[in-house]
Amino acid sequence: MEKPEIRAYLDETRHLKTNIGPMVLGGIWGTKEICASFNNKIKMIKIKHGIPTSQELKWTKVSPAKLDYYKEILETFLNEPGVNYRGIIIDKQLIDYERFGLTEDDFYYRMQYLVIRNIACHRLAKYRLFFDYKDTWSSHKANGTVDYLKKTGRLAGDDFDAQPLRSDEVALLQVADFLNGLFAYANSDQSEQKSEAKKELVRILEEKSEICPTCDSPSASEKINILIWQPRVTFKNGLAS
Repeated sequence: MEKPEIRAYLDETRHLKTNIGPMVLGGIWGTKEICASFNNKIKMIKIKHGIPTSQELKWTKVSPAKLDYYKEILETFLNEPGVNYRGIIIDKQLIDYERFGLTEDDFYYRMQYLVIRNIACHRLAKYRLFFDYKDTWSSHKANGTVDYLKKTGRLAGDDFDAQPLRSDEVALLQVADFLNGLFAYANSDQSEQKSEAKKELVRILEEKSEICPTCDSPSASEKINILIWQPRVTFKNGLAS
């Protein structure tokens, strides 16, 4: 029997040391067919609100003037069966590269492993991973993530490939950016939460999904699954657990 194809559109936010607030790695995922349908719905929402389909949907652009547009994006995601989000919230002050003998790339791959592991451990499938193309290192990160995943015993029965895409051309990468930003905002210090429009979107998320955006999700949760990362003293067999 042929394995189903699962697609994951992955991005990160506030990952630079100079960024204030938590880092978030996460993305949108679902079957190939469901993702294609949802991608088209996002484009239709843009047209409805007079937004050029080529204009990127980004959390940093949330404003009171376009709040109805962002509300519809969020509510469409929440109401769309089979379109899911997995995210990891990381307090950058807890990252101690020297203690574990890690480079920033090592840490990145291990965190992406934790993103994908939660999706892949529940089903055998062919996984196509799409990363936001940011620079010439994007292909390096995509290939490094696949190499890392293929070396993990828990995911031995799955197939992985990855490629970077430009987010201005892929609506689901934009939704990933939007949701990563939302969770980063919700997990920021209260003194940093100054936008009433963004606070309203967090409130809608809490009310309609009945989840706590600052809490770990049960491992079996699929629609929205959040991990609040905490450092471990050791890594079993060299892999994050």
